Amino acid sequence: MRACFRFCILSAGLIPIFGSCSSGGGSAGLDLPPTLLSASFVGTGASPISGDTLRLFLSEPVSLVGGAALNATDFDVQSGSLVAAGTPSLVSPQVVELTLGAGVAMTTGATTIEFGSGNDAVQDVAGQLAVADVPRLLLKADPDAPVITNLTLSDVDDFTNGTLVAGTLQVAHTGFTIDLAYTDPSGTVDESLTVISANRAVVVSGVQIAAGENIRSNFIATTSAGTASYAVPATVEFPQGAVSITCAVADTTGQVSNSASFSF
Repeated sequence: MRACFRFCILSAGLIPIFGSCSSGGGSAGLDLPPTLLSASFVGTGASPISGDTLRLFLSEPVSLVGGAALNATDFDVQSGSLVAAGTPSLVSPQVVELTLGAGVAMTTGATTIEFGSGNDAVQDVAGQLAVADVPRLLLKADPDAPVITNLTLSDVDDFTNGTLVAGTLQVAHTGFTIDLAYTDPSGTVDESLTVISANRAVVVSGVQIAAGENIRSNFIATTSAGTASYAVPATVEFPQGAVSITCAVADTTGQVSNSASFSF
């Protein structure tokens, strides 16, 4: 291994960090299939009717399987029935929308939805089909999606990161914080639905987790109105070299924010 020298912003200030550089993400790592984080509908009534939109927020970036219909056979629906109409659409890397058809019978706050064993239509970038996890209560989406207004690492913003003349200004690859600021005019962000991923494999307690996986649960969260800070413990280590972190948040009605990324 070659010696590595870089500057890091820590709570004590700008200090040099010495260490050895590992390859970081040399293998794919543990790659879990996608799961459903929230299910909501967009419509004017208290519960969905034919023509309304069902919105599905998943744990990682997904794609739609070509030639496979997304309908009731792909889901396990309790206390209701799902009827699909038309072709589903991928409106963002982690959000799938589906138009509901005639005969749909679901009740907000009572019907639960999760992917079933018959899913053959929604997969992750590695081709793994979405699977069952926790049944999600059907929500009614409010008018506004949350917006991530700022993403910094240990108070280093993306503009400052890497711009020192004398050396690269960086946070350490463990022991830093991921700091989010966001707004939501008509709702409240649900911190438990926040997704944080990296574009390279991350080591968690000695286990390499594949790029793109949601690793939020491995951080220590501190939240307040409009902000959330995630402390990266010593058990989590990002690879040496260039890494990009991507975050998204969702509110309590299932509205999903824009994605924000930070490279370091």
